[in-house]
Amino acid sequence: MLKTELKAVLATLGICLIPFAAQADQSMSSSQTKQAPAYVSGEPVKTGQLPAGYNASAAYECMNGWDIFVTGDYLYWLWSQDSLKVADVLPTTEALGTSESSVLFDPGYKSGFQVGLGFNMPGMDNWNLYSEYTWYRNTTTRSVANDGSHVFRAVTPLDGTTYYYDGTLSAKAKMHFDALDLQLKRPFYFGRKLTANFGAGLTALWITQKFSTTVSGLRGTEVTDVTTVVDSSFSQKQTSWGLGPKFSFESNWMLGWGFGIMANLSTSVLYTKYEVNGSASGTAGATPFSVTVNGVDGFGTLRPITEAFIGMGWDMGFCDDEFRIGFSAGYDFNVYWDYNMRNFARDNTAGNMYLQGLNVGARFDF
Repeated sequence: MLKTELKAVLATLGICLIPFAAQADQSMSSSQTKQAPAYVSGEPVKTGQLPAGYNASAAYECMNGWDIFVTGDYLYWLWSQDSLKVADVLPTTEALGTSESSVLFDPGYKSGFQVGLGFNMPGMDNWNLYSEYTWYRNTTTRSVANDGSHVFRAVTPLDGTTYYYDGTLSAKAKMHFDALDLQLKRPFYFGRKLTANFGAGLTALWITQKFSTTVSGLRGTEVTDVTTVVDSSFSQKQTSWGLGPKFSFESNWMLGWGFGIMANLSTSVLYTKYEVNGSASGTAGATPFSVTVNGVDGFGTLRPITEAFIGMGWDMGFCDDEFRIGFSAGYDFNVYWDYNMRNFARDNTAGNMYLQGLNVGARFDF
């Protein structure tokens, strides 16, 4: 009897639960499904909008992802390097090699520019292909008139006899700098308000430097010598080109309202080919001379480069994010390690070259 009653209770309970089981087995309607809110690529995102395990793309998506962008930067750079000495100055009353000071070139800040073109490739995980050209020129002069109590020991491309002058010194230095980059980059999110951009590619570099010096009042090979006042001229030219891989890392801390703190770092290693030659002419005593010097002829080696930038930026989208415009301003710190071979033929040394200064840029995406 009890067994029969228990079966009846279970049967009745099953009939009552059938509608609930059927409803649970059905898929949720579109109105019941909760979707993560959309975000605008390249701008800050909210919690839950991106999966934590994947560095989602931060590339701008103008024109349905096929974004094309152009960049332009105004440069106001200072050129300096380890071999910008023009001459040593020492008093005629002192022993040779004591109480010396140096006359140096002071190139100062000069203007340049960068222009770039790139586009986003949504079919390749939103990698960007980007090319940039850099143009920079600097020219400086230095003149010193002797007060009658000192002599000059001019820096020349010659390896041998050193001459001293007690008249005037005038010198000029020129530097031409051209660079071309081609890189693949991928902007991605590191955090809700932090994006990064990793790049890898090739860079090419062309640098030409010219130095010329004219001195008067030749004294001879010793400080105590006195000879006829004449003019002597020295010139030197270094040309180089380099090609090699470049790797870059760019970051942007988004503060809100379109503003952000930018910090970039890149490094490259270039195979570099050098040509360095010089000449000298004038009169030593009563004997005129003219000498041509081939200091470095076709010398090739590897040269590392480090480039850094820190600054602030601002950008915004308009027309439903079909277009974007951005601006940035900051300071460049660039080191070209052992790049200058001006003194290599004379004392087998190479010096670093430095370019630093203001960088003001703009970018337009469409």
